[in-house]
Amino acid sequence: MKRMLFDASVLAHGVYHSAARSGIFFTSLNLLYQFRASGQFEIKLYCDPYFFLELQRFLKEEALRGIYFEIFSTESFLARCRANLILKKETALSYKKWFRFLFLKGFLQFVKILYYLFPAKIDSEKFSKELENTDIFFSPVYKIPEEVLKRKNIISAVLLYDLIAIKYPQFQPESRIKNWWLPQLLDCMKDDENTRYYCISEASKRDFLEYLPGFPSERIQVVPLAANHFFSPVKTDHEDENVRRKYHIPLEKEYMFSLCTLDPRKNLIRAINAFSQFIQKHKESNLCFVIGGGSWPKFQKKFNKYLNSRPDLMKHLVIAGYIEDRDLPVLYRNSCFFVYPSLLEGFGLPPLEAMSCGCPVISSRCSSIPEVTGDAALLVDPLSEDEICHAMEFLYFSFDSRQKLSRLGLKQAAKFSWEKTAAFIADDLLKSEIKI
Repeated sequence: MKRMLFDASVLAHGVYHSAARSGIFFTSLNLLYQFRASGQFEIKLYCDPYFFLELQRFLKEEALRGIYFEIFSTESFLARCRANLILKKETALSYKKWFRFLFLKGFLQFVKILYYLFPAKIDSEKFSKELENTDIFFSPVYKIPEEVLKRKNIISAVLLYDLIAIKYPQFQPESRIKNWWLPQLLDCMKDDENTRYYCISEASKRDFLEYLPGFPSERIQVVPLAANHFFSPVKTDHEDENVRRKYHIPLEKEYMFSLCTLDPRKNLIRAINAFSQFIQKHKESNLCFVIGGGSWPKFQKKFNKYLNSRPDLMKHLVIAGYIEDRDLPVLYRNSCFFVYPSLLEGFGLPPLEAMSCGCPVISSRCSSIPEVTGDAALLVDPLSEDEICHAMEFLYFSFDSRQKLSRLGLKQAAKFSWEKTAAFIADDLLKSEIKI
């Protein structure tokens, strides 16, 4: 059995930010569980000390399900200090002690600066010993740590997503661009036979090869993502009514559904404008637009300002916010259709989730989305509100067309599974040999 050190740092992000529980978070979590379930690896976790306490909190939740992992990290006083400050900051907020909160927030920034100016040294005795006994280091997001790359006994592997933050920085908050992990990863990408690279779509692979001229195409293998197993067309009694009440969706109305983090590249404002065009044209009062997903604060302000400028639309919109995983399949299954006119994607998990539930899909004919949907979705120009509106009209007024797309979507979705994705990566890693 091969010994794997799995970088679980990204799982810590979802502890504090609902918007962080998106595609990358769930991809990392699913691969971790699949690698563990395969029985081919003895898995231990690596975590950047900057997120160590958050990961511990996350894993405590998982431990309740009988899943345990040992964590290794580069430990430092500053990292632990930062983690403790985060907890105290939460306490300050919960008791509304604003002066204390502002003081702690300022001191936290000071500690973060110290941490980056004086990075922690590896705990050589504990961490180095673990590296000596490690065969594979797998990172589902971030660059491989330097201490791992120095080791000649370890096969390293990285999962590549997309270059949206590099090619289109206007779609990212400024704070994320300044501290973004992607430039660090790109700087470390070398034609090294002991490092494996996997990419989630052909479209993203093309972007990486364009950005890294001369990088061998064969060094990046495409491995698609998948929807979780609980996304299925099987309905349960009273599920629709219970979930509708939870998210304040009118019981007497039909609804179309969209799920995305609230950020500009998801193109949500155009989708709402197209919906408004549809409502005004057909005077349709029995249809509402349910919008779910976490948000990034900066775009949330812009989005709220837009909504305030459209009071005529508010009675037709349901802003559901972050939706729990267990409720997503219910919302997909019971909606008339799913709308996802994203401008850019690395893969496009929400359309795949919708198809897995038998929900007809309207999405974009750009970037990686056609790879995911095949011929099983109604694809539109995401920049055309008219085209998005026409797609809504076509599906809403044609039950037969919705049924046809539902059947095609289920067939297309069956081509993807986390078992297949993890098995492809695992087989490739297990047959890899160290090249000296």
